[in-house]
Amino acid sequence: MSKGKKISVGIIALVLLVVAIVVVRHVMYVKQLSTVRIEKRDGVTKYIGAEGVSFYSMVDTPNKVYTLMSTEGDTDAYQIAQQIYVIDKKTGKMNEFYDTGYSKWSFSGVAQVFGDGRYLGWEERTADNVSIVKVYDLDSGKIVANLKDMELADFYEIVDGTLHWKEQDNKAKSMRLNGN
Repeated sequence: MSKGKKISVGIIALVLLVVAIVVVRHVMYVKQLSTVRIEKRDGVTKYIGAEGVSFYSMVDTPNKVYTLMSTEGDTDAYQIAQQIYVIDKKTGKMNEFYDTGYSKWSFSGVAQVFGDGRYLGWEERTADNVSIVKVYDLDSGKIVANLKDMELADFYEIVDGTLHWKEQDNKAKSMRLNGN
């Protein structure tokens, strides 16, 4: 084998090694993020993510917790998520439940989640402050409300199959959900 071919083979081997290392590190990072440590003490349950991970805007159901997550190094000046995650309360396994499809840098995404155990709702906000509210029936696996061009609201709640919200002008609104 000529000296030129040996150098080419060496460079290709080095590139493949670097790619393999990057892939393995990514897989290990994703695996670390996908497991949540659960601590129960004095009637309080803590869900602890990997180093640098924090959860906010959570909905607690009998077997699962739906949450938004931020990671260390997020540059958002305000918290907005591109995905909703679900944590299995028994195993601590975390999976993606919903992905908005927005890019991290779009300043659009899920601003909050809310629910009552049967329904899971979330508010998506776009960079131009348009709000879309979606409500998902956890039993049927279907979206039962998709409210577009909503006024920005300060508060959402689901009680007895009815979505309630308070708009910024303090007007209370409600809507019966289709899943009933």
